[in-house]
Amino acid sequence: MKLSAIIISLSLLFALPSTSNATDITENIVQDTTWTSAGNPWTIQTDIQVYPGIKLTIEPGVEVVIHIGASLIIGGTLDARGQQGNLIIFKSNLTIPAVNQPAGLVFKNTAESANYSGDDQPVFSYDYVNREVKLTYLSGSVLEYCQFSGLSTAVELNNAYPYLSNNHIINCPYGIKIYAGRDIPIPQWFFLNHNTIENCSEQAVFVNFNFSGNYYFPFALFTGNIIQNN
Repeated sequence: MKLSAIIISLSLLFALPSTSNATDITENIVQDTTWTSAGNPWTIQTDIQVYPGIKLTIEPGVEVVIHIGASLIIGGTLDARGQQGNLIIFKSNLTIPAVNQPAGLVFKNTAESANYSGDDQPVFSYDYVNREVKLTYLSGSVLEYCQFSGLSTAVELNNAYPYLSNNHIINCPYGIKIYAGRDIPIPQWFFLNHNTIENCSEQAVFVNFNFSGNYYFPFALFTGNIIQNN
């Protein structure tokens, strides 16, 4: 009787479906796409591009593994809004990444920057509790409640400026790289709000300005950020 019970138990065990649902991303994103936690982990082993005019939505709880040497390149819109207690995770396949490898997330100059209330003449609000000036996000690329770890550079911005709020960047040699030049046709705002950037062996925020061209540099508003142990 006991032997029969053991055999039945083992049969049920081997009949259970696998809980591993890893999703390998092998093709560029050419139509509006949503990644959900049911596909975890979403794995990128070679450069993947979100084409201009296309929107990639990443839902709370999603885990994205970006192999060192590869990038998720945003040419359109990235909407990655996690939740407090249910973050979106971006990480590499290595514990200690090489310094001079490509960034995990790269925003090209064709990417949709964040839009705020008031457009190119933004309307500011004041948080009297925290004594902070704020912008009101309306649309465009956004990274909110995301965690980045083990990437050579967490986020690289090339004349494109998503809204970055309540993110945690840890153990990446470079936190955020900003390449800005006068090739932005209208004024843009870069709003960095309540992020934590720590344990970066090189620089938490690296900025490189190009002084050629005839247009605008971005305006920046940094509020409530914690930058430590870098």
